[in-house]
Amino acid sequence: MISIVGAGPSGSYLAYLLAQYGEDVHVFEEHREIGNPIQCTGLVTHAITRLIDVKKEFLVNTISRIKVIAPNGEQVEFSLKRPDFVFHRARFDQHIARMAQEAGAVFHLSKKFVGFHKNTVTFGDGSMFTTDSLVGADGPLSPVAKSAGMFHQRSFMTGLQARAQGSFDADCFVVYLGKGYFGWSVPENSRFSRIGVIVTGDHPQSYFDSVLRRERARIIEYQSGLIPVYQSGISCQKENVFLLGDAATQCKASTHGGIIQGMFAAIALKDALLHRRNYDRLWRKKLGRDLYVHLKIREKLDGMTDERLNYLVKLVQKEKIKNVLETYERDYAFKIIAKILLKEPRFLRFLI
Repeated sequence: MISIVGAGPSGSYLAYLLAQYGEDVHVFEEHREIGNPIQCTGLVTHAITRLIDVKKEFLVNTISRIKVIAPNGEQVEFSLKRPDFVFHRARFDQHIARMAQEAGAVFHLSKKFVGFHKNTVTFGDGSMFTTDSLVGADGPLSPVAKSAGMFHQRSFMTGLQARAQGSFDADCFVVYLGKGYFGWSVPENSRFSRIGVIVTGDHPQSYFDSVLRRERARIIEYQSGLIPVYQSGISCQKENVFLLGDAATQCKASTHGGIIQGMFAAIALKDALLHRRNYDRLWRKKLGRDLYVHLKIREKLDGMTDERLNYLVKLVQKEKIKNVLETYERDYAFKIIAKILLKEPRFLRFLI
């Protein structure tokens, strides 16, 4: 038996992959309903189509343009060669869970993980299950990682997000850059958008209020969540315990997304479990280089003054750089940086 704690996209996708091979898979979710509460923007690149088919039941909007706004108000706009998607996160999570169930996985709701000892998983209601392998796909604060002594020292970003009402360009994802913060407006349609900020220091509310004013929107509901910072040296395997997705810090530090990364890591973990291979080597081969580059991009951005950020936006207005950013999905940071440096070597001086 393989036990997966957490029915988010990475956990449920792993269950789906394993169940297809006839494995006895059980998924344990602490909430009564899969996908709620919503704690994610739900914006993914076109790379998601390499993993699943995009269905109307969870697709909220399609984005074909990105606008980046510098601290001084200067803007650069990109037209994406392959569109981004905005998902209804609860429906998306539930769809992947149904895929897993139809493949044969068993789901248990309202099961709060308490501990793991000698192949026995214990839950808050007193129930216990004997398992051969345990997977923690249980979010950034991962109780599974803590129970297995794999949590160690981690860093997190402070974020605020809300669903807001206003007047929006339904085709355009807006990014705000500023010293110490990263803000966004991801439209669901012309009337509603998901507006949020990630802050490297304190007082996220003031930055959030600033973005909300610039978008001229009013809050309908909050949808915030904790975001882990990728740890390049993290170990995600200890004997028969494995970590996946946010629990493994497998997130893009530059834009703080992790849905696609967690699902690709699930493929690596499926191979590790089925063929007794080293999981850390497999997922790093697939994701490690890009996640490391995303981390370095975030560190570089966090260290920039507003003046340098203004210059960055001016620099990426060059057609050669814009063409790269429009062509390649943001998940593949190493390829993007390599292509930019080939087309515009002077960009290296800016990075240094």
